[in-house]
Amino acid sequence: FIDPLPATGQVLPVIVGPVSYRNEYMKILPRGMADIALGPPEVLSVSPAKAFQFVGVSGPTLPQGLTITLDHDTDVEVTVEVSVDDETIAKIVGGPFVIAAGQTALSVAIEGLKVGTTTLHAKVKGSDKSKTAEIVIIDASAEPALDSLTPDNAKVPNSGTASYTVTLSNPATADGVNVTLTLDPAELGSVPATVKVPGGMLAVTFNFTAGAKAGAGTLTAATASGSAKVNLEVVNAASLSLDLSGWTISQTDSVKSYKIADGTKLKG
Repeated sequence: FIDPLPATGQVLPVIVGPVSYRNEYMKILPRGMADIALGPPEVLSVSPAKAFQFVGVSGPTLPQGLTITLDHDTDVEVTVEVSVDDETIAKIVGGPFVIAAGQTALSVAIEGLKVGTTTLHAKVKGSDKSKTAEIVIIDASAEPALDSLTPDNAKVPNSGTASYTVTLSNPATADGVNVTLTLDPAELGSVPATVKVPGGMLAVTFNFTAGAKAGAGTLTAATASGSAKVNLEVVNAASLSLDLSGWTISQTDSVKSYKIADGTKLKG
């Protein structure tokens, strides 16, 4: 039993076990943790890859706090060095940063100093391997632009529902951002008249409910700073199908596979 499982790209100093040829690859099959040497821990990730903070605010980033994660735990505490390229834009709050024995992650707060973008770097003390995240400092009073409305060109069965997402260019101001929704033609179905992106968040999700009749049209989302439009189509449920032509089914732990014949469709 291997716990934790090594992460993709993780370098293992030692791995032993039986060798087996499977799925056209030679594989080493460790029998337990005694067959693996994980080596010193490294920073596996800094997430999210892009985080925001308001000027003059010190605390967790938006829309979610920054988390630094190691590729595995150890029986001793691990010191992580955290820095930013431009300390006039953002400041790391706190430190030194220590991950306790048996743990793999810690949170990092940011103070916004001025509007701008900089890069955060995180690495285990003594290591030359680091991970990064983009830190964007924004004006707390700046109205974010409407970045996108997704999905586009959706096909929704009559009387069915589909989920849509409105995304802003940067987190909403403290009072949130109101989004007006419009269907054209209105007979396509129904959506809420307005939805709100909460303060500090980037997006909001809502449902479109299709009408009983088939038809095509558009859905528009609008804020005070702009709008976005997508096409959608309400179709008869019986007409929906998934074309499986050319798909390949592969058997687990085997080189055997089967190609699905052209013209094969999965009906709705």
